[in-house]
Amino acid sequence: MVALAGSAVTLLGVVLLLVLAAQGGYFGPAARVVGGGVLCLMLLGAAMRLRQREGGQTGAVVLAGTGVAGLYLDVMAATALYHWLPSWAGLALGGVVAAGGLLLAQRWDSELLGVLAVGGAAVLAPVLVDLGTPALVGYLLVLQLGSAALTLRPGPRSWPVLVVVRSLPPALATLVAAALVDRSQLGLLVAVAAAGAVLGVGLALDQLGRTADDLVSLAALAVAVGPLLVVAAQLDRWPAAGVAGATVLVLGTVVGLGGLGDGAHFGPRARAALVALTAVALFQATVTALDARSVAAVLLVEAVALTALAHRVGSRVTLITGVGYALLGLLALLSTLPVSVLSSSSAMVDTATLALALGGVMLVVAALAVAFEVRHAQLLRRPQVAFWVAGASGLYGVVAAVVTGAVLLLGDDGFVVGHSAATVTAVAAGLVLVARGLRAGHGALEVRVAGLLLVAAAVGKLVLFDLAALSGFARVAAFLITGLLLLQQGSRVARSKGTADGAAAGQDAAPPQQPVGRRGGPPS
Repeated sequence: MVALAGSAVTLLGVVLLLVLAAQGGYFGPAARVVGGGVLCLMLLGAAMRLRQREGGQTGAVVLAGTGVAGLYLDVMAATALYHWLPSWAGLALGGVVAAGGLLLAQRWDSELLGVLAVGGAAVLAPVLVDLGTPALVGYLLVLQLGSAALTLRPGPRSWPVLVVVRSLPPALATLVAAALVDRSQLGLLVAVAAAGAVLGVGLALDQLGRTADDLVSLAALAVAVGPLLVVAAQLDRWPAAGVAGATVLVLGTVVGLGGLGDGAHFGPRARAALVALTAVALFQATVTALDARSVAAVLLVEAVALTALAHRVGSRVTLITGVGYALLGLLALLSTLPVSVLSSSSAMVDTATLALALGGVMLVVAALAVAFEVRHAQLLRRPQVAFWVAGASGLYGVVAAVVTGAVLLLGDDGFVVGHSAATVTAVAAGLVLVARGLRAGHGALEVRVAGLLLVAAAVGKLVLFDLAALSGFARVAAFLITGLLLLQQGSRVARSKGTADGAAAGQDAAPPQQPVGRRGGPPS
């Protein structure tokens, strides 16, 4: 502890030499920078000598970490404070210093040295470079890149504390810069944040390839991608959607190359983290690019696509993501087309759009696709719950699609016609599910239950809403067609049951067959 306290005090002294001495007029800039560099080199030399002595390993590590961090701060001062070096040269020289310190940490097999070299410079960097600027993020990313020197040799051990120390500073600096940066520098900050995301994801995946499902590396994935999405949200509509879309493309490529099935390159937790990050970026790209009335349909299309992908590759993580998108699409549709609007003719005329009609159609498709895939993947112990939800969601989707479409085609008259047609359509769809459940084998009960629930809900709508809200021929047609459909299905069920009972009775009454000879006569 005493040695660590000495390291902190020494680094603070270097910063005071570089900054406060300038404010007080002590020494010239050259003397300050050269003096700081000479002091840090002396610390490194002392560390080399001390390590050769018995019991000097800990002290040598602290001295070396202090020297490396001080040299990095010295380079930052020469670049950002005194502008002696162009930015690219300062970053390159800083990368050399950081990589050298971390290679020394690897040679000495000391995580503490790596933490001191990276953490010391990161903590004091905002003193030399203004907080909330892309330049600070860039310098911190160079520190993070320097830590990649530990992966140049095969088989390095996992140093979780160093992973945390190298990952958090650039992410935090990016988040602060997103709140404070001037609008003119926002494009530069996006570029720096994108570089940080690529670097952080690359380092995390490299470690995950060595240590499957390492929790610290999984957290580093989120820390790398999250700040980029936050910065992207500060942009205008289409650039913001473009950045989020590019993030989806990169992460989706990583997921595709790594695989989603049983033979995937990544472990289950890594796959889950990558799919979750891709889903978040896709959601941000969708809601950024589209208006409120269009987003529901697109989210539901994405839900169907994810569900189909989950079925193809056998990935439960992808299926769970598809379920989440289906729920988000349902909520988006409910927010733009609530029941209060669906039950008002004037409100529907003002609200109806083709995108909302498509959203209703896609809700029905997504509800059925998710329910069947949940049963197929055995995601729930009681898969009938998924079909119950699908039945309720399907009724709302049918009403939303049919009523919205009718209003778009017929105006005010379409409200009445649409509700009448929606009720009939829902009953017909429910009866189709019931019929399929009667013919199906595995999972027939869940399908029949979903169909019966849809029929019951549609009949409830017919009695509780249509009877009061509709008038004239539309109300008569709704009741007559619904009644006829129910009678037809009831007759089919009764006929099927009667046929089955008759066949069973015939089998019970048939006499046992007598054995026959070769020529058809009784046996001799």
